[in-house]
This record gives sequence, structure tokens and C-alpha cells, in this order.
Amino acid sequence: MPQGLFEDFQPMQSLAANQYGMATKSIGKGSLISFEYLQSWAHTPNMIHDPRPMIIVTDIWAPQYIRGLNLHYLTFPYVKYILKQWSGNASFSYTAIQADKYLASAFRMYSLRGVKKPKRLDSEWLVTVLNSVRSFDAGEIERIRASIEQQIQARLQAKASELTAYDEWRKGLNRGQQLQFDTRVQGVQDALTGGLQRNLTVPQSNVPTVPMQPNAAPPTQPTQSNQQPLE
Repeated sequence: MPQGLFEDFQPMQSLAANQYGMATKSIGKGSLISFEYLQSWAHTPNMIHDPRPMIIVTDIWAPQYIRGLNLHYLTFPYVKYILKQWSGNASFSYTAIQADKYLASAFRMYSLRGVKKPKRLDSEWLVTVLNSVRSFDAGEIERIRASIEQQIQARLQAKASELTAYDEWRKGLNRGQQLQFDTRVQGVQDALTGGLQRNLTVPQSNVPTVPMQPNAAPPTQPTQSNQQPLE
């Protein structure tokens, strides 16, 4: 096993920066990204409720702004629906979600100057992780982490003749590889559960408990806001 454990698969990949904050050549509509956003760049500064958003991108207006849907404000069924329906889809836009006022309330615009430490997530792989998880509740944290660990292992062993048991596979890593692995796992977990950690998710009493089909429209929820604020 090579020292560079994640040479062939990066669940989270750091993006380059430039004088405007974040280089945008490697991302586009439908990209799933996370980043630090510690300061409001609105004309009248807003309180930053989510300093580490995870958004699926709808628009990039370089070199000024980036817009998208912050998944940290959404419940678990909605996150799965959005990722299955729109991740990697270059046609994703605000008009695709504006009819659902619950989704529209999670739409945000960010100044590229304020975007720090941006990372692109493998959204197709992340859907696989979520298939083993029931919710974003506090009681599911260990299940989420275990699913991330197992799915990373499965991708790293994709070319192996058979999948080794996780504990046995983990013992085969040297100290440097274990550190790489733990760092990636923690990074994905922090990005995925940011809404839970910061108590951002808006509860919805009528969200279905069964998985929605990728091509099915999400249920309409009571309105909160249809604004597109600059953070």
C-alpha cells in the first residue's frame, strides 16, 4: 500500500486560492463544497450562524460571489434528496428549488473574499455514506463516523480481490497512513454534521421518514423565507 493513502481517492480535496479568495476553475454548478466563512461581507454585516457551510453550488459570479444551498440548514431526508438529485448536475439552479420554500430558506450567497480553506467533497460517494445512516440526530454520530470509515476503506480497497475486515485493514496501515485516514474521516464528519454540531437544522414535522426517490420532488414545507441573503 503506498504511503500516499489517498492518491487515487479523495473524499475531500482542498481547492486552490487566489487573490480573490478561492479559485473557481475546478468547481461548477452542482459541486459540493465546504469552507470556512468567519466574517460577514454584507454591506450591513450579518451574524454568521454557520462559519463552516457545506453548499451545493448554483452560481459562481467570479471574482465576487458564489451562491448555493447550505445543506446544514436542512433535515436528513432533504440532504439525501438534494445530493441524489442535483450533485454533479450542471443544470442545478435556484429556480430548481424555489418552489419549495423550505429549501429556498437554506439558499445563501457568499463573498469569495471571505471563503477560506475551501474543499470539494465527493458527493456521489457521500450518498453511499448516508445510505447507512438514519438521521443527523446526536445518537447517530458514531454510526455516521463508522459509515464514513467503512466507505473510505471500501473505496481505497476497490481494486483488491476481496474486502478485508475493517479492524484487520486498519492494523495494516502505518502510523502516517493512519493519521491521513483519521484526518479525512474527521474532515468528512465535521462537514456532514455541521448543522447538528451548531444546532442549525430547521426541524420540520412533516418530513417523510422513508428515503425519497432521486427523481421525486421533495414535499412542500411551511414557508420561512424566500430571500437570497449575502452572508
